[in-house]
Amino acid sequence: MVSSARVHTEPRAARPVVLAAVAVGVVLAVAAGLVVGFRLAGYVLAVELAVVAVLRLLLPVRVVGALAVRSRVVDAGIAGVLAVALAVLTWTTPG
Repeated sequence: MVSSARVHTEPRAARPVVLAAVAVGVVLAVAAGLVVGFRLAGYVLAVELAVVAVLRLLLPVRVVGALAVRSRVVDAGIAGVLAVALAVLTWTTPG
């Protein structure tokens, strides 16, 4: 008797790498905020959001994992808009 169970052959090794890179970026932003100041932390988070937008545009869903919530264009667009907004807010905040 032949089994009809599907065998998943997708490479799952890249999922933790993408999410770990996002987590490392957040840790770097917090460390920069504590050591240097809020401006550097804001810029680090803005760059990280921009990188997430590019990764979401270029990588397939099976690789980005939890970064894929909506369609590719919507996810990347929201991350890009948030990156620009955070950079502008960081730049225009007095102090």
